[in-house]
Amino acid sequence: MGHLAGRRALLLAVVLAGGAVLGACSSSPKPVTHHHAPPTSTSTSTPTSTSTSSTSTVPTTSVETTCSTGLLGITAAPGGVAAGTSYIVFTLTNRGPTRCTLEGFPSLEFFGPSGASGAGAGPKLSITSMDGGEAPGLVTLASDGTAEFIVVINDVPVGGVGCSTVASVDVAIPGTGEALAVPVTMTPCGGSVTVDAFDAPGSESP
Repeated sequence: MGHLAGRRALLLAVVLAGGAVLGACSSSPKPVTHHHAPPTSTSTSTPTSTSTSSTSTVPTTSVETTCSTGLLGITAAPGGVAAGTSYIVFTLTNRGPTRCTLEGFPSLEFFGPSGASGAGAGPKLSITSMDGGEAPGLVTLASDGTAEFIVVINDVPVGGVGCSTVASVDVAIPGTGEALAVPVTMTPCGGSVTVDAFDAPGSESP
């Protein structure tokens, strides 16, 4: 009986030991497989700096030009008489769309009557135009604005020089090399006339 009991005890110990081993194997945690999501590609866009180009307009000063004869109208009319002299008023009108200027003394050439019933200029006359009056200044003409100058003539012979009959005058504008023709009737004596500088309307008298 002692040996039988010992065997049973040994068998029980073996059985218990085996159970413990199986228990330990069954209780071991299963390996966990981690499925990582593929990395998300984050596109970082650098903000583009958009430069708004603003056109800066720098105020400019309008440069006025000398009045062109192509845009000027001209008339002549008697102005008055005084002590053996008389004068003619020449008026210039700016027919252009913008302002222009006149400055200085006009140069004049005188022509007699034409032989063809007054059509066109007649012969050129030997009459000298001399600068006179006040010193010239800049005269600005707006569109349709006017300026004037006067021509003073002697009504009686001077120094034995007689009188000439004038039917038209060419008026040269300083700074342009151009001239305007204007019909005018005058009888200057002495072979010369006095010409005042351009000025504002109504400002001139001998």
